[in-house]
Amino acid sequence: MKKRNFTVLAILFFILLSGCQVGMEDSIPADQNTVAVEKEIITGEEAGLLLESYPQINVISVEKMENILEIGDTPETGVYLVGIDYVPVNIEKLLAEENLTLESDGTLLNEDGLPVSLFVEDQVARITPF
Repeated sequence: MKKRNFTVLAILFFILLSGCQVGMEDSIPADQNTVAVEKEIITGEEAGLLLESYPQINVISVEKMENILEIGDTPETGVYLVGIDYVPVNIEKLLAEENLTLESDGTLLNEDGLPVSLFVEDQVARITPF
C-alpha cells in the first residue's frame, strides 16, 4: 500500500456577522437597551464572493464531508468549501495566516511546499437589533 504524503488541516468554522461586530456592546449608548436581535442566515453572493471568482476551489456537500470523515478517504490537496454556495470573503487572509499557497490548478501547499487539504465551513448572519 502506497503511503500518501499530505496533511489535513482542521475543519475551520468562521462566523461572520454582517451589521454586528465583536465588541458591539461598546458601540451601544449606555442609555439604549437592546432587548433582542433578529438573526438571518444569508448565503450566495450576499454572504461572500461568487464561486466563479475562485475556480480552483472545490465545493462539497455536508454529506460528502461526513463520508470523508467516516471512511478516512481525504483528498490529497485542495480547498474544499463544505455546504456553502459562496467563497468566504476572508479566504485570502485565512490562507496567508496559515502560510498556505493555492495554486491555479487547485493544489494547496503548506509553507514546506507539501500538499495539504483545507475544509472550510462558514456561516454568515445579518444581525438586526430590535
